[in-house]
Amino acid sequence: MSKIRIAFFTNTTCRTNAAVLDECAKNPNLELARVFLYNTRAELWRSPVKVVRQFGMKGLIERAVPRDPMKFWRTATTHDEAAHNPSSPTALQICKRNSISHTVVRDINSSRSLAALRELRLDALVVCACKNILRDAALSCPKLGVINIHPSYLPDYRGPCPIFWALINGESTLGVTIHRMTRRIDSGMVLWQTKIPTPKVTAATDERLIERQLFGLAAEHLDASLRALASQFQSGDQASEPSSPGSYFGYPNSLERDELSRKIQNRKN
Repeated sequence: MSKIRIAFFTNTTCRTNAAVLDECAKNPNLELARVFLYNTRAELWRSPVKVVRQFGMKGLIERAVPRDPMKFWRTATTHDEAAHNPSSPTALQICKRNSISHTVVRDINSSRSLAALRELRLDALVVCACKNILRDAALSCPKLGVINIHPSYLPDYRGPCPIFWALINGESTLGVTIHRMTRRIDSGMVLWQTKIPTPKVTAATDERLIERQLFGLAAEHLDASLRALASQFQSGDQASEPSSPGSYFGYPNSLERDELSRKIQNRKN
């Protein structure tokens, strides 16, 4: 069985997908050529409006003049657990500690990033917890395509914060999906997915602990999913996409996050 040559793409600050990165690096059936890390903090400098949307003007002012100047940038990044779990290493730290070849990018769709992707001659690109949306040119670089690991049971809860919305809506189950990426966000043929009972949540920060658990489950099925992708490519078969449009939710704002905290507190009482 020949190895599948892959690259991994995530946020520099992500602290919840270590199991996936570990699987990419250590699975004997996979050849990890490089890790691409999206510079989420640079994005915040370019798009301060996104910060206002998530935290409101009051939250922006409070975070803009903190005692710790870096606290704002750490807590404002969606997939960064620095404020909640500083002992958990970021994807960038994992790469540095384990001497994994990596490149920090401002945009995977840039001409420089696309050239790097093509030079690697990848079979597949694995995306997990990344805010950088891939365009057609990036999606077409790997031979087999790009797969994404999304922490919901697609097509339900498409979008950047599915666990948050599932919790605030009181869902009894949560899910995780490995699917082939297409131009449409969180769409494409499903390679594997599963559901779990919603864990007991005692704090809003548990959202990240749940995400880590779901990514851990997906890591166990990454190899098989890539093999299924390769098999479909060789046979010319294309698995159908979910027939239901499902649902899409964007980034929650500060009021919605406060609402989740109140609901969790009420459930505890």
